[in-house]
Amino acid sequence: MLPTPSPRRETIMLALQAAILAKVPSSFVGNTAAGNPQITGIPDTTGLFPGLPIAGGTTPEQSLIRTIDGPNALTVTIPPTGDATGVVFDTGFGTISRRVIPWTDNPPQPCLFLINESDDYQVRTQQPPIRTMKIEVMIYTDVGRDKSMAAGVTLNNFADALDAAIPYSDSQWGRNTLGGIVQDCRINGAMEYYPGDLASQAIGVATVLITIP
Repeated sequence: MLPTPSPRRETIMLALQAAILAKVPSSFVGNTAAGNPQITGIPDTTGLFPGLPIAGGTTPEQSLIRTIDGPNALTVTIPPTGDATGVVFDTGFGTISRRVIPWTDNPPQPCLFLINESDDYQVRTQQPPIRTMKIEVMIYTDVGRDKSMAAGVTLNNFADALDAAIPYSDSQWGRNTLGGIVQDCRINGAMEYYPGDLASQAIGVATVLITIP
């Protein structure tokens, strides 16, 4: 019997990216009132958090989520200028890329970058090698451009989203298999934070190790 071929690297990278994006909403629907910073009538605020950008309807594009006010409402930093119902708001990541873009190039933020740093091969006698991919997850946020917002809070929420994207879902072995395509996917080592307290730019970096059967 021939051994089952290992999944391709790009299949794994796309699966990891999809898992992360699934925990940070890209849009939601809500109602606005002119001059009122609270957006109401949201079906579910799960996954939304302070510091995410928001644009839609008459809400200025520079607005951010300031607070989550329960399961169906939130407050933004710059209020909308008109009344509307059923407004579709864009939020979440502004840039998703496998290539790191310097923040000085002004990419739309927040940014999510996935970098495959290395592959480690553990050679075994008369067996295929065990391969481990080392992936760096890098997140930019310029939430500090609003002096009333703390970038550290937003980075913590992104870290929580990453934890939720890579849970220990296998109850027997305590591992995550990215839907069954890898042996193990886990966050490894320290999450590094550069909160940008003296400027507007903040960065979070985490290392993910993926073991391939």
